[in-house]
Amino acid sequence: MATGAQRDQSELREGVARWVRENGDLVPGQAEDGRPLEVTGVAHAAAGMANETVMVELGSGHPGMVLRLPPLEPTFPGTDLSAQAAVQNAVAAAGIPAPAPTVFVDDPGWIGTPFLVMPKVSGFIPGPAPVFDQGITGASTQRQRSYVDGLLDTLAALHAVDWQATGIGSRLPGPTLDGALDTWTRYVEWAGAGDPLPVLTAALSWCRRHQPPENVGDAPALTWGDPRLGNLVFDDDGAVHAVLDWDLAAIGPPEMDLGWYFGLDFMMDRLFGQRVPGFPDRTEAVESYQQRSGHAVTDLAWHEVFALLRALAINDRHQRIAATRSERPTGESDDRDSLGPHRRRWVGLAAGPFRPVPAHGVTCRLVPVHCGPCNKTSTPGRGASHSERLRPTTTASDLDRQMRRSSGCCPRGSSTCSSSGLGPGGSPVNSWGACAMSERSSPTIGCELSWPTACLERKWWLAGRRRFRPTTARSTQ
Repeated sequence: MATGAQRDQSELREGVARWVRENGDLVPGQAEDGRPLEVTGVAHAAAGMANETVMVELGSGHPGMVLRLPPLEPTFPGTDLSAQAAVQNAVAAAGIPAPAPTVFVDDPGWIGTPFLVMPKVSGFIPGPAPVFDQGITGASTQRQRSYVDGLLDTLAALHAVDWQATGIGSRLPGPTLDGALDTWTRYVEWAGAGDPLPVLTAALSWCRRHQPPENVGDAPALTWGDPRLGNLVFDDDGAVHAVLDWDLAAIGPPEMDLGWYFGLDFMMDRLFGQRVPGFPDRTEAVESYQQRSGHAVTDLAWHEVFALLRALAINDRHQRIAATRSERPTGESDDRDSLGPHRRRWVGLAAGPFRPVPAHGVTCRLVPVHCGPCNKTSTPGRGASHSERLRPTTTASDLDRQMRRSSGCCPRGSSTCSSSGLGPGGSPVNSWGACAMSERSSPTIGCELSWPTACLERKWWLAGRRRFRPTTARSTQ
C-alpha cells in the first residue's frame, strides 16, 4: 500500500462506478455472459509503496481491473502516470508481459485525481523476502531456480527492446550515468527536505568520483528500474505471467537493473543469513544473464553501490512520511524531533566510509529472536539503546558479530550463525530482534534504516576491496 494516508474506499467506489458506466469500452476484459459491467467491490492492495493501488471487482465472470493512483504523500516528486502507461503499453507491444492495455485517465473529476486502469492478472507473486515465502521455500529446487531464470529472461528481453522505435525515450530519465546521478542527487535532496542522510551524500560523492565510463560500444537500454521477484506474477507452471511496477523505468546501461537486483539480493543475504537453496549465486546468475542477453556485464560493483544508495534514499523517504503522520515506526524515539532518529542512524563516517558508529539515544522496541543453529530464543534488553549494547565497529562483519552478541544469541559471535527468526505476525526479524519486514507489506523495522545503510556501506567497501578502479575514475574534488 502507499506510504501514508489513503483515499476513502467508499468515495473511490462511487467514482470508479461512474467511470465504468460511462467508459465501458475502456475497461480491460469482458464479462463472460456479456452483461453490463458493474463495480461490486474495491479494496486497496496490500503491497506497493510508491503508488496507491486499488483492486476493483466487476462481478462474477470478469477478472476485474487494477487502478493506480498517485499517493497523497508522494514517494517521488512529480509522479507521471501517463509515462507509466506509455511504458507498459510499449513493452507489452514488444512482447514483455506487462499488464496491457493500460489506460491513463487524466480527468480528476471521477475520483479526485488522474489514474491508471489496467487488467488484473492472477497468479503467484513472491513476497518481499523469498527466504520466508512458503510459496518459494515449499517449491522444488528446480522450480525455485525457474523463478530466477524467469526474472533473468525478462531482463534480457526487456534490454533488447528497441525503445527508440517505441517513442518512449523522451518520457523517461536517462540515458547517461551523469544524468542518472544528477537525477538521484536531486531526489536525495528533495526526499531529505534539505537534510539528507549523510551516508547518502557520501555515497553520491563516491559514485561521482568512481563513475565508470559510458559504454560507448553498447547502446543504452530500456531498464525496468525495480527488478525483483516480488514484481513478477507467475502462472501455475512457474512461467512469468506479468511484469509489474514500472515507476522507476529509465534509459541507461543494463547494469542499472542488474545492480538493483543483485544489490537487494546481497542485502537480503546479509539480513537473514540464509538463502533459497535453488537460487543461483551471483556469479552463476550474472553468467546466465550474459548468455541470455549477449551483453558483457561490466562495472557491476559500482552499480550495486549506486542501487543500494537509491534503495536507501527511497526507504528514508518512506520513513519520513510515516514520521510526519505520527505513524512512528517501531523503535522510533519519543524525542520531539521526529526526524532525529533518522539523522542519527549509522552516519558515523569520520573514520572512513565503512566504520558505522551506532547513534546514541536511538531506542528500539525489541522482540524475541530464535536462532536455529543455537536452538535458542532470546530477547535483548527491551528499550536499551544501541549505544548501551554496541561498541563502535570498523567492519560490517564486526557489526554482525556484535549484534549477535547483543541479542544474547551465539555468545562468541559466530559468523556462521544465522540469528534470524520470526517476529509478530510471522515477520522475519534480524539478529538483534527488530522486526525486519512483514509479508507483503511495507517494512516495519525498529531500526528501519540501519540494515540498508550497513549493506550499502558493506557493498561500498567490497567494491574497493575488489580493487574496483574504473580507468576513467574521476579525481576527488
